[in-house]
Amino acid sequence: TCLGEGLGLVPVLAGLARLQRELGQGLVLILGCSKLQQTALQVELGKDTPIIPEITADLPVLERIALYRSDGCVFVTTRILVVDLLTRRLPAPEVSGIIIVNAHRVTATSGEAFAVQLLRKGGNRDAFVRALTDRPVDLHSGFAKAEHAMQALLVRGLNLWPRFHMTVRHSLEKHKLDVIEMHQPLSPNIVEIQNAILACMGQIIEHLRTSRVVDTSELSVEEGLFKSFDIMLRRQLDAIWHTVPQSVKLGIRDLKTLRQIANNLVRYDAVKFLSWIETVNKTEGQGSQWALLADGNAIFLHAKRRVYVLSRKKEGAGPQPPAAKRQKQNDASSSAAPAPAPAQAKDLEIQTVLEPMPKWELL
Repeated sequence: TCLGEGLGLVPVLAGLARLQRELGQGLVLILGCSKLQQTALQVELGKDTPIIPEITADLPVLERIALYRSDGCVFVTTRILVVDLLTRRLPAPEVSGIIIVNAHRVTATSGEAFAVQLLRKGGNRDAFVRALTDRPVDLHSGFAKAEHAMQALLVRGLNLWPRFHMTVRHSLEKHKLDVIEMHQPLSPNIVEIQNAILACMGQIIEHLRTSRVVDTSELSVEEGLFKSFDIMLRRQLDAIWHTVPQSVKLGIRDLKTLRQIANNLVRYDAVKFLSWIETVNKTEGQGSQWALLADGNAIFLHAKRRVYVLSRKKEGAGPQPPAAKRQKQNDASSSAAPAPAPAQAKDLEIQTVLEPMPKWELL
């Protein structure tokens, strides 16, 4: 089942969980659910509903076996499920069904596909398999990705619920929301970082235009800010990736990194953002072309200015010399007045800025 993005994957999952609890037909395994989705599902089910247990590697074997023998839904990681199916800690006939969340990530070599195949080969032909996703764009990317995911999970039916579906459209029209738009100007440092990101992306795109392996008809800075831009480039070069020059590969990677920097700039606070880009710079090493540009250096400079600035120490802050020595220094300075020396490291001090995110003031 593929829903339109934002239509509510968690309420659908909660409805399936309630249905299985009311029917009480046996064990139902939920795979591929993130921590955030698990928390949202518990909130959607309400306080009166028992908490759905989770089986991870930290859970002892005897407790896992006890949960497998109970009825209802259970969160389980694919790695633990595969191990328990292979070691027969979980007999395949005892599973009533599998619900796979985020099915757009399923491939022929994924753990979810392997678990379903083990379930079928174990003699369980009656267990249902329901795969859910609200990321239709990810299923559309690539060649027949939805068909390959269905083949990997051994399912035949595909339910599509886009926003222009008649039932969905009527439901949305009945429950219209009042949208309030708020516009918040960004701080000068954030604006400078955004301008530097756009300048870096423009220079990298100009470099890609000089190569003969990339179609430059859709290459623009505006398109580079979206995730589909990376997918489009990889789709063009997948067949000839082994012959693509290293400079082009690094340029494509740099565009992806710069897009992530632009996204995290308005998501992370000043300290977390600075720590993150420094980690990215160390991870990519000397292969990152954007960090060597002047605008790339401006990204780090303004990111640091959001956290701290260096300033001269105030006069009189340190220990004072004796009066006689101070008098000699004053006489020497009055007789000859040389040019002021540049500030040394010991003459500087760090002043914290800790610039807050502008959106918090607006909210």
